[in-house]
Amino acid sequence: MGSLSNSEPFAKFATTAIHTGSHRDLEGYGAVIAPITISSTYVQSAPGEFQYEYSRLDNPSRKALEETLAALENGKYAATFGSGLAAVSQITQLVKAGDEVICASDCYGGTNDFFRNRAVNNGLKVTLVDCTDVDKVAAALTENTRLVWLESPANPTIKITDIKAVSDLVHAYNKDILVAVVMTLYQSACLSACLPHCLSVCLSACLPVCLSASLLVCLSVCLSACLPVCLPVCVCVSV
Repeated sequence: MGSLSNSEPFAKFATTAIHTGSHRDLEGYGAVIAPITISSTYVQSAPGEFQYEYSRLDNPSRKALEETLAALENGKYAATFGSGLAAVSQITQLVKAGDEVICASDCYGGTNDFFRNRAVNNGLKVTLVDCTDVDKVAAALTENTRLVWLESPANPTIKITDIKAVSDLVHAYNKDILVAVVMTLYQSACLSACLPHCLSVCLSACLPVCLSASLLVCLSVCLSACLPVCLPVCVCVSV
């Protein structure tokens, strides 16, 4: 995962966007933009001594992208995935059987299906809530709640959730509850500055941030802290 220390929202945004993660190829051909590395394996100076081992674990090109996304979203870490549901599935590994999840009732259809028909098979109790109504979120919180899943603007209803109000409410109830916010195709997380609102995880579709849908298929996960999350396979289709 690419990492960077937190900074103030929008501070030197253009400079950050241009320079963060742009690992210049000083030892190769002198390219000012990080080259796309397609090698599957890397040289080891000795058994077990290496900077990169396998691209399925880490990759210079992906690391550059992740560092840039973490900086732009004011996160500590970022990880990129080949699909949105891959990222959704990975985040649910932070909770365990018996835990309760509050999920926005009008979230993306694939996410809704995942929580209702897949996550429950792993022993999670999922409650769908209209998270645009803070009082309904408050009523749904229990001592077993471990994850609150928001989406704003919602896809495709474009309903807006007061992210800070919900986050403040949840963390006042229990500071250890994870609050995950999905930024859909309608708005970039770079503009929403979700992580400074005391959130734990921000999932962002990279399309409104980087390129058009015809060039990039990717979803990033930015973390506000070093959470105990295992990210064994992070695949960005294009960078």
